[in-house]
Amino acid sequence: MQISLVMKTARSATFLLDDGGIYHTKKEYKILLNNKEIKTTDTVVTSVFDLKPDTDYEIKVTHAEEVVAAAEFTTDYEYVTLDVKKFGAKGDGISDDTGFIQAAIMACPPKSRVLIPKGVYKITSIFLKSGLNLEIAKGAEIKAETDRERYAKFPGLIESYDETEEYNLGTWEGNPLPMFAGIITGIGVRDINLYGEGSINGCANHENWWKNEKVMVGAFRPRMLFLNHCENVNVQGLYFHDSPAWVIHPYFSNQLRFCDLLVENPKQSPNTDGLDPESCKNVEILGVHFSLGDDCIAVKSGKIYMGRKYKTPAENTHICHCLMENGHGAVTVGSEIGAGVKNMLVEKCCVSVPTGHQYMALPAPQVSTTGQQMPMTDVDGSGNLRPHDDHGLSIGQIEMMEEGVISMGDGVPGRSEGTMMVSLPAEHSEASGQQSSTYDYVSELRGNYVNVQNAVD
Repeated sequence: MQISLVMKTARSATFLLDDGGIYHTKKEYKILLNNKEIKTTDTVVTSVFDLKPDTDYEIKVTHAEEVVAAAEFTTDYEYVTLDVKKFGAKGDGISDDTGFIQAAIMACPPKSRVLIPKGVYKITSIFLKSGLNLEIAKGAEIKAETDRERYAKFPGLIESYDETEEYNLGTWEGNPLPMFAGIITGIGVRDINLYGEGSINGCANHENWWKNEKVMVGAFRPRMLFLNHCENVNVQGLYFHDSPAWVIHPYFSNQLRFCDLLVENPKQSPNTDGLDPESCKNVEILGVHFSLGDDCIAVKSGKIYMGRKYKTPAENTHICHCLMENGHGAVTVGSEIGAGVKNMLVEKCCVSVPTGHQYMALPAPQVSTTGQQMPMTDVDGSGNLRPHDDHGLSIGQIEMMEEGVISMGDGVPGRSEGTMMVSLPAEHSEASGQQSSTYDYVSELRGNYVNVQNAVD
């Protein structure tokens, strides 16, 4: 086994345990810190919490009393911890704790931590600031308000005073439109660690946010985590569930890492994509477990207006060691893909979606092109594929291969059916389906990357 450090804070660390497993390790292991057993794990990406700042640790991984891997690391420095309960938060699930938590965030000095301890904290929106370490501890639940009248609204576009530029705050499905502020929101902030063993509960159901979901009431539905023009953000360990709309929505942001998360919504929940990086660069999605009512991951770059004006593709996206369950698609490109996608690698993921749903989808065809190949390595799953809304690709059965690629051949979009070939372990290597098809905006599929041509000039 190889062990490598993925990320660390003053209070936590995430490791990759490479024993050849995809999402789950091939065996169950015990984790020891400084020779003290702290947990067992069966996932390739695993995290440890409740660490002390500026402290040296040795981590050992054992199986059957034998050490199979070890590493050393030092946690980050921490100046002070601000406990939100000392700022007045009740954590009783009834009182509105928004202002108290926000006060702790705004008062937090550099290289320090805001701690949300065990309890249930009812809030509307809280806003992040640069340099923040925010820990939602084990047993802590952020419980979102469902009364939309209590949420701030973000206008879609605000014209500059000299009428030459615009400020974009709100967004909905690729267009600059009014939206309610996210439950956790970052606007133009950087150097953030949002982590812990706690949960963020959007409290959405078909009696509130999911009722008449296609109708804008006041503004469009909030995301659970909305990052607008942010940089260097790490999200680690948390449980997100029952989101009003998309769960995690990074927007025109850079240098983002999402690791060891559980993202869960009911199968029948509208527009509840798991993680949708839109016009973002340098995004790593590692060891995330998705179980949803819509796409698990949808990589986007806006509709026509945003694509033409800002020309910001989704670039350098790496998806690895994830588990995708249920949902409409495991990894989709689009449907809002106006500025294109560059350099996207999906590898070592386990896919389990219902029959008739898709593993990977590319944008809708307008003209025929001939594609090449994109390896999608060590992907475990089986089932059928279907078109992605009105923006899907025309493909048929998955072909199970011991050594395969996603293959784009010649054909007429919308008429012929094709084969998406996905690399699987040898025991799943039963082939089916022979035809092929072509996909618009697929200008290049080569090496380990997929490049999707700009939809607009």
